[in-house]
Amino acid sequence: KKVVIIDDDKDLVKLIAYAFKSEGIETEKFYTGKEALSFILEEKNLSNIALIVLDRLLPDMEGIELLKKINEKNK
Repeated sequence: KKVVIIDDDKDLVKLIAYAFKSEGIETEKFYTGKEALSFILEEKNLSNIALIVLDRLLPDMEGIELLKKINEKNK
């Protein structure tokens, strides 16, 4: 299982990813909601995600909007 990190602050993303990787946990990093949504909604990826770390304010959409889109496609 992977942790998906979505935030437009690249330094923060690197820090969070480092913390998970130091514990042996694989991460995927995204800086926009659109990039993350494309990755997450691929069927093979959705089943391999254990946790999503998500910023509420992304440059192209709000984090809540992203979660709603994931939920709609996952029904």
